[in-house]
Amino acid sequence: MEALFRQALVLEPDNFKARLGLATRLLLQALNWGAELKLDQAGRTALATQGAELAQAVKQADPNNPDVYLPIALFATFSGDLEGSVQATRRRVELQPKNSGAYNNLGVALIATGDMQGAKAALEMALKLATRARRPGETYVGLARVAFVEDRADEAIMWAQQAMDANPNNGSSSQAMMALAYARKGDQTQARKAAAEAVRLNPNLRLAIKDEITWPGKEAAYRKYIDTQYLPAWRLAGLPE
Repeated sequence: MEALFRQALVLEPDNFKARLGLATRLLLQALNWGAELKLDQAGRTALATQGAELAQAVKQADPNNPDVYLPIALFATFSGDLEGSVQATRRRVELQPKNSGAYNNLGVALIATGDMQGAKAALEMALKLATRARRPGETYVGLARVAFVEDRADEAIMWAQQAMDANPNNGSSSQAMMALAYARKGDQTQARKAAAEAVRLNPNLRLAIKDEITWPGKEAAYRKYIDTQYLPAWRLAGLPE
């Protein structure tokens, strides 16, 4: 996708859609695919910075372009500015109030800040606006995460299963979430079964908590959640560290 957007920009250097498409793909690589791409921190930062510069240039020319705010939010997340990410995703929702993906991104941003109530509302709106032809697997995963944080394991399992049904090709995160939820219930057999499937689908799966940013202003609550819910469930399920 990056290569195709770059080719489009050779043909049309001022094409905003191509600029923002490239910006988003660069930032997603920096955020989500550093290990697979064998990128060190400097390499990830270079990609993220290039993506942010492309997005800011479009924003200066067209500040009401809703697609500007996705790469801006991604760069804020990459930089550790979680509140900035929420602000950018909220602005996109304001500009696209009927966009399911915009609400999904807002929900993900709110989870990162520890606002589970706000995240749930945004994700439920994303589901409400989604088309029947394409159910958003990532939104179901988000709802599973919220349910797990709030210690509703059965609900987390239900959402994780719906995520797998909606998008089997992205099943690793769904299976990992299911493994955590079963472990939280104390069902080690089902937890390990789901964990094994998650690792089969993504052999690079590893514990990422050490790389995550804490909920701003809620550090004590985050630490308690990690120590009493997340880590015990991860280890009981046998997920790789």
